[in-house]
Amino acid sequence: MMEWLRIENWLRKYPIRWSYVNSKSPPLLPSKPLTDLLSQNPGSLKGRGLKALEDRLNALLCAYMTLYFWTWRNERCELFGDLKTGYIIGPKTT
Repeated sequence: MMEWLRIENWLRKYPIRWSYVNSKSPPLLPSKPLTDLLSQNPGSLKGRGLKALEDRLNALLCAYMTLYFWTWRNERCELFGDLKTGYIIGPKTT
């Protein structure tokens, strides 16, 4: 619960700037379902409702990272781990 409170405070301090997100490649375009998802207050949820929100946010992040990797491959992405033991893909830091 404390982690969600930190995330919620961060989101309030740094609201999503759609102009910034849209200017990235690939863009994350605003839509009503996306805006509704990102505007939910995790501090007001418990149990299954909180788990459902976590699952939807995780799915969004995974889907976007897949698209990001498909777009940029090794130019902007980094692989952590290996095929045998498992891996994750993340954006490269500059």
